[in-house]
Amino acid sequence: MYNVTIQRSVDAGVWNSLVRSVPEGTVFQTTYWADYVGSTGYCTPYFCSVKDGDAYKAVLLFWVEGVNARVRPENKIVGMLGAIAQRMRLSYGYWFYGPLVLDRADAANVLAELLDEVDRFCRTNKLVTMRNIAEPIHDPAAYAGDHASAVYNARAFTRIERATLFMDLRTDVDTAWSRLKKSTRKDVSSCEKHSLTAGLLSADELDEYRAVISENVRRVRADFPPYYPDINMWNALRGAENCLEVMAIKKDGRIMAGAGILDFNGILCHMTSCQTDESYFKKINVNDLLTWEIAKWGISRKRRLYDLTGIPLRPKDRKEQGLRNFKMKWSENIRVYNAYDKVYRSSMRALIRTVRRFL
Repeated sequence: MYNVTIQRSVDAGVWNSLVRSVPEGTVFQTTYWADYVGSTGYCTPYFCSVKDGDAYKAVLLFWVEGVNARVRPENKIVGMLGAIAQRMRLSYGYWFYGPLVLDRADAANVLAELLDEVDRFCRTNKLVTMRNIAEPIHDPAAYAGDHASAVYNARAFTRIERATLFMDLRTDVDTAWSRLKKSTRKDVSSCEKHSLTAGLLSADELDEYRAVISENVRRVRADFPPYYPDINMWNALRGAENCLEVMAIKKDGRIMAGAGILDFNGILCHMTSCQTDESYFKKINVNDLLTWEIAKWGISRKRRLYDLTGIPLRPKDRKEQGLRNFKMKWSENIRVYNAYDKVYRSSMRALIRTVRRFL
């Protein structure tokens, strides 16, 4: 038997060193991400650890997020319903790319005891679901034999197949450029005629960038988290260690497009691209230039992987097929992985889904 604990706070130096000690450790399992989600006002982070005496066997950062967390304040009807949901303590649990099992010799048992403790937590706190939790994926050798699926299945978690795409950054810029398809190089080069420039965003440009995000949201009718990328995220992820950048594409000094870069342990995670109506309707290939500039930035800083964070595994429509085609331009290194759900309050989840269909 191991000692499994769930805490609100931990020693940041010790915890982040443990996350960094395995190749699959990402920023989403660090105290930096916990500081960020905790600063939003919508989420509460928790640190779960498995120990044998003083030796750590596994670590997991998860957080509890109210169902109103992703409601933008300008949507008054949804906001009112969200406030009601908050009073009813309707919350979901989340984690990204965890747990990190440090003792792979006994990985199945370590994971089982950790999940049992998280399960008790969810029941005690009456969560609606533990939702769309993703296993570690950035080290293919980490969980050979797929012991994790059996452990999750035995605890009534529902498996959801996901996929993402990695671009290998362990090369030089010229070699990376030569590996791209000729059509991709042409798309990137075509941006030159529009006199576009690329560079990292500064803190005093956040308001301008959020205006670009709002324009993008109105056009595509797909919302971003309401707290991305605000000053809380900026401060939490750019504190003791700089884990956040935003790559921006500009024309005549105006931001035309941008995307967040989460940077930790040699892994870059792409975070939410957006562009202005002007660049979209004029068909300027800002996303091609944006992706290439992020890759170049990562190569110059000796990073290992650029995770494009999601690719449709089996496209359902032309939009998903278009997204898949775009991301496949950059690499053919697709990583299929498992995410899991577990429902604790099925009637409440059904009610929430019904309400959202009419909003």
